[in-house]
Amino acid sequence: MRTPWASLHVEVESRRVVRESGFFEFPVVDFRWLPEPGRIYGEGPVMKCLADIQSLNLMAKNELTASQQAIDPPLLVANAGVMNRPNSNPGAINYGGMSPTGQELVKPMFTGQRLDFATLVLEAKRNQVKESMYINLFALLVQNPQMTATEALIRANEKGELLGPAGSRIQQGLSHLVDRELDILARRGLYAPGSAFVPPTRLQGLEIGPQFTGPLSRLRQTKEVEGTIRTLQVMAPLAQIKPEVVDNFDEDRMARGLGERLGMPIDFLRPFEAVQQIRQVRSNQQAFAQAAAIAKDASSAGKQSSEALVNIQQMGL
Repeated sequence: MRTPWASLHVEVESRRVVRESGFFEFPVVDFRWLPEPGRIYGEGPVMKCLADIQSLNLMAKNELTASQQAIDPPLLVANAGVMNRPNSNPGAINYGGMSPTGQELVKPMFTGQRLDFATLVLEAKRNQVKESMYINLFALLVQNPQMTATEALIRANEKGELLGPAGSRIQQGLSHLVDRELDILARRGLYAPGSAFVPPTRLQGLEIGPQFTGPLSRLRQTKEVEGTIRTLQVMAPLAQIKPEVVDNFDEDRMARGLGERLGMPIDFLRPFEAVQQIRQVRSNQQAFAQAAAIAKDASSAGKQSSEALVNIQQMGL
């Protein structure tokens, strides 16, 4: 059977093909975070900041050395052979560490380490790595817990715009993976007549593809949520002047779409048929209440007319 993608097993030394087969779909799914022109492979954020990570590790090692020197500094000892290695333990007595004139023959050697400066440099380098790894994007709510809902949506939209190109390539790779899995299952009879997975008649003949609903996908849709909220805010004063303007919006579809894009679980929503039934019951109740009010008004009017007729008869008119 001929396949679009060939698979050859080759014995290297003899250069002989020992097996020949193929694939109906390309079997390798690649996820390219950032492809560059003229290069075959893409690069991820770790490769982009690998030099910074390596320099950060070296700087941290130097900072540890400087801290050890500050806590336990090297000693300066007179070259007179008057004593052995000084004992730096607490309460120790070092004979020969002082001259007859009272001059100290053993002193600590400080090389002017600036631990505070090293800490600042390390922190700046760490922030640079965090920005390269997009970690700061997800720490905004921690840094500013008093953020309003509108501001949080704007921040989320910024995340979506920054992660959008990479996210679309990741989802493209996942889409190819899902298509390959479905094609393999289809060749094994997943959709054969009599199978429990046979699609309904209304879906037969249609092209069906995956739809991603994960956090990254919702993050990329926050622009739509922000745009909808801003549109409603702008249209609110106009709707007070001309209420018919709201006829341009599909409120049910808007409510369900916003809930989906904000990550609300789908089982929190009633089925559309159930919503229609609830509205029908409410409409019937309102119609019944209106009819009862009209009947009550008619009865009251008839009673008043009867009383007026009796009064006229009593007056002899």
